[in-house]
Amino acid sequence: MSADAEAPRKKVLIVDDDVPMAGLLQLFFRFEDVDLDLAATGSEALEKLAADDVDLLVLDLMLPEVGGLEIIRELQQRKRSPAILVITSQAGDATSEERLRAEPNVAGYFRKPFDQQRFLQAARAILAGR
Repeated sequence: MSADAEAPRKKVLIVDDDVPMAGLLQLFFRFEDVDLDLAATGSEALEKLAADDVDLLVLDLMLPEVGGLEIIRELQQRKRSPAILVITSQAGDATSEERLRAEPNVAGYFRKPFDQQRFLQAARAILAGR
C-alpha cells in the first residue's frame, strides 16, 4: 500500500447559512478527495471545530448567532487553527477588507459571486500544504 493511500483525508468545513450557496460550495468539492461537513450557524461551526480537526474552513462572514469574524478571532486562540477561506456578499470598505485579509489564519478572501476555478485553486493549495 502506498503512502498516499494511507494518508488521512483532509477535512473541510463549509459554514454558510445560505442553503443554495452551501450546496454550490459542496458541488465545488465533489471531485476533491476530502471529508466535507456543513454548518449553517456560527455556533454550529464552533461546535464542529471543537470536536474535530479541520484542515480548511470555508467561512461566510454574515452568520446567525456567532459571526464569521468572531469565529476567526476565536480560532486564533487555539493551538491548531484551520486555514480559512472567507466568502462574503457583504460589501466592505477597502480598509476593513485588508484588515480581514491580514488576519493570520485567513488564507483567502472571496466576494460572492466568485470564480469557481480561482476558489478551488486556493483550496487545493491550502490542502496540499497541510
